[in-house]
Amino acid sequence: MKCDSPTNLELLIVGGGIGGMTAAIECHRKGHTVRVLEKRADFNTFGDLIGITRSAQRTMKKWPGFLDRLMANAMPPRITFFKFDGTEIATLSDQDSSDEGIISMPLWRSMLHGELHKYAAELGIPIAFNANAVEYSETKDRGFVVADGKKYSADLVIAADGIASKSAKLVDANPETPTSSGFSIYRTSFALDHALKDPLVSEHWGGSVEGVQIFLADDLHIVTAKNSKTNSISWMLTHRDISQTATEAWSATAPTDGALSLVRPSAGWAPYLAALISTTPGNRCVDWKLVWRGPQSKWSSPHSRVLQLGDACHPLIPTSGSGAVMAMEDAYSIAACLRIVADRDRGEGVTRSGKGEIPLAVKVHEKLRFERVSFAQRMGIETREFYHHSSWEDVMRNPEALGVVGPWIVRHDAEKYAFENFEQCAEHVKNGAPFENTNTPPGKKYEPWTVKGLQEEVDQNSRRAARI
Repeated sequence: MKCDSPTNLELLIVGGGIGGMTAAIECHRKGHTVRVLEKRADFNTFGDLIGITRSAQRTMKKWPGFLDRLMANAMPPRITFFKFDGTEIATLSDQDSSDEGIISMPLWRSMLHGELHKYAAELGIPIAFNANAVEYSETKDRGFVVADGKKYSADLVIAADGIASKSAKLVDANPETPTSSGFSIYRTSFALDHALKDPLVSEHWGGSVEGVQIFLADDLHIVTAKNSKTNSISWMLTHRDISQTATEAWSATAPTDGALSLVRPSAGWAPYLAALISTTPGNRCVDWKLVWRGPQSKWSSPHSRVLQLGDACHPLIPTSGSGAVMAMEDAYSIAACLRIVADRDRGEGVTRSGKGEIPLAVKVHEKLRFERVSFAQRMGIETREFYHHSSWEDVMRNPEALGVVGPWIVRHDAEKYAFENFEQCAEHVKNGAPFENTNTPPGKKYEPWTVKGLQEEVDQNSRRAARI
């Protein structure tokens, strides 16, 4: 990898998930000194299907060989939609219409995470395992975190440690209280060759069938994915959480009986769906609680020496189709903003560290990112409503509306956007000069919203949520 000249900025990234590892690699490429703390003992990752759209790949093109590694195990860039009875509605595909050499990739979360870890290790980025962050603090010049009984410090601490990040107390963003969506997801992934032993599963998913399929019903949808390259198949069933026993944890398992009761062939469901669920090893799956969280406009501590990234400041529900992508875009943005303030301190024959300008970089990054991410969060909630409450006539007439992510997400380049807009945004942050983001849905002006307000809007106006 060709890295920029050293900036002497010391960064500590807490959390070795997808967002954290992306930040580690990109900050390393930008010339920053990086360390990673990870609470787990290793990177044996839970998880199933994930989508990496083109906006997450543009910067990765500058990571030699990395995209080739992902593409080698990716599924075709298309989604086929069905009614619950197996009637095909439409197939929507992504195409590299701009000849960039990149295309949206559905793949397995564990594979992406594993490749990020391997790449970071090859670059020599230090990763400390069994380091569970329990407390964050700061001075005007340094950020601190206590993990595994030790106190670590850096010019900037990036808290990429998820929805339960202890950085929330220091950031003190006072976000809206998380709200249960009333839904959860039965989800699992296992060996394809095991599933194909069932004749109904083999009839539908055997042969050349590859990739993602989504089955729609009232108040219910199922996402399946088949990847012969990795001998993997998965299913994810979003349903009303009647029992209220689901939690936000990969360790929260439940019998597959609950899922089977929702897709009975006697109720008109395609029989191969129940057959697939019945092949689940051990007849147990994860039961993941879907929680809605509204936009959190503050992502950093008072002195801007601790910055939240990804789920720590903006969790998205799966129907956004862009949770991992938004975290990766965060990584590209903050790496670029920090590079800019470091380079601004190089001039007149004097090279300074740029450390004093870190708070400005953090504040500009937040301004560049918040509105875009907020739109993506809202889109996830609206998409879920659309999937569950649209009329079949409308869907058949306009199947393109089923697309999970819009062009405004796919066409973005977070790194380029930071370089092109930093100075104008910095004037806005420092002096209140006019600045408007252009990385949001065309024709949409950001207005503050809450989950409670959106729920009321959906209930009052129609059963069909408006699409961004």
